[in-house]
Amino acid sequence: MKKILLLVLILGITLVLSSKEPEEWILEAERTINSDVKDAVKIMKQAEKEYPENADVLAYYGSVLSRSAGQASMLKAGMLASKALKFLDKALEIEPNHFKARLNRGILKVNLPLFMGKLDDGIADLEFLIKNTKLSNAPYIVINFYLGMGYEKADEIEKAIASYQYILRYGKQSAQYEYAKQRLKSLTAPTEETTTSSEYEALGDKYASEKNYFKAYQEYKKAAKQDTTSTSLYYKYLNTLNEVSTNGYDDNVYDNVEYMTDIAYDVEHVLNTIVKLEPENDEMRLVKASVLYQLPFFVMSTEVALEEAEWLIKNSKNKTIVKDAREVKLAAEEKLLKKELTDSYVASEDQKEKKRLIKKMQTTKTEREKVTEQATKIVLKLGFGDYIAPQTAVWVEDSAGRYIATVYVSGFSAKVKERQVHLPKWGMKSKYEDSIVKVTGASIDSGTHIMYWDNRNAAGDTLIKGDYYIYTEVSHWPHVDYSIQKIKITLGGKSYRNQIEGDDIITSIAVKY
Repeated sequence: MKKILLLVLILGITLVLSSKEPEEWILEAERTINSDVKDAVKIMKQAEKEYPENADVLAYYGSVLSRSAGQASMLKAGMLASKALKFLDKALEIEPNHFKARLNRGILKVNLPLFMGKLDDGIADLEFLIKNTKLSNAPYIVINFYLGMGYEKADEIEKAIASYQYILRYGKQSAQYEYAKQRLKSLTAPTEETTTSSEYEALGDKYASEKNYFKAYQEYKKAAKQDTTSTSLYYKYLNTLNEVSTNGYDDNVYDNVEYMTDIAYDVEHVLNTIVKLEPENDEMRLVKASVLYQLPFFVMSTEVALEEAEWLIKNSKNKTIVKDAREVKLAAEEKLLKKELTDSYVASEDQKEKKRLIKKMQTTKTEREKVTEQATKIVLKLGFGDYIAPQTAVWVEDSAGRYIATVYVSGFSAKVKERQVHLPKWGMKSKYEDSIVKVTGASIDSGTHIMYWDNRNAAGDTLIKGDYYIYTEVSHWPHVDYSIQKIKITLGGKSYRNQIEGDDIITSIAVKY
């Protein structure tokens, strides 16, 4: 008995001696972060296990993950950034005034791509620190540096100028000084504008008459920056935006990966301006409501659409407009409900509850055209639904892992190619070969999707008998969930059936030959 007690005592002492204080974990990570950020992540992961409710540990773990994201591929960076935000959020739940947690969260959100919809929140975090923290100039210089960047992205140029001016005044010895000086020079340089608004508009008219809507859109946008009061100009601007957005992801997205993001914000701006210029025009209010609720989540215009629809229901004297406004109201409420389902799924740690929410999400059903009578039928069920439909690819490989053909790929990934990789395995295998244009389509969302493979390779050759594998890869934004699944198919017999169960993202795949 004494030996057992002695052993327990020794083990207890060993455990106490091996334990570190939160500050020690952080110091150890700080010593390695510049030489090996992955090692720093491992250290803070262990620290978080030991101190899961310590705000300092959570804040530093989040900042280390954020730094690691800056060195990763697009998809991996998104996953790391999402994980970093989780720990920074938790740190601020425990300690709302935690300076480093709020600073790092603000910096991270300001630096994320616009389509993730975090810019306004990031700016709010940094503004909070300016208003509520009393510090020396050094931290304020860093805050203003990232605020300037955020304001520029948000097109709040006067605020960006003020942030950079602060750095020039108080941070002459800082690392941010030269950048702020260059940006301030660029933002305050007198513009030698020789082309007038009417000349830009005339160019837009010319391109529109030639059905070159992208160039027309660019010219009308320049004209509208100079003339914010011409309703006729803004209607032309809106019409070309409609033509451009109808084309979906065209070749312009390769040159500018945020091409469609810019268009979404421009649509919102133009509709808001027209309604402001013509407040009594109920028809345009209805157009505004009808379009805004359909814009991507990052524009954050669904609530505005709902308000506009409710205003029309209450105030419009046109019965047809009131009827249509009620339909828009229902559609906007449905979209907000979907967002609530997504938020509930992400927040829940109960697996049964997650499964229940997924079933509520799986509402859509699509079927692509059957290519031949002998085609292989693929029934794909997608589970988790994010704020926007995911990027998805379905392709075939032989038993040796050689690429055969793509069956389907989302339009954005097909057009942007290696410029912004959301589907790394498909991209590596397909090498974005030319034939994928034939199988590119609109993004598919939660629900059941039927598609067909003609049992041929990318060159159109009929395949020999044997085993093949159909892969499905799905990548979600902004919550950066990812899954890849494969299912076997044997060609050559009279018939073949197979089905696999997957995960919360790809819930199942069935094939029939």
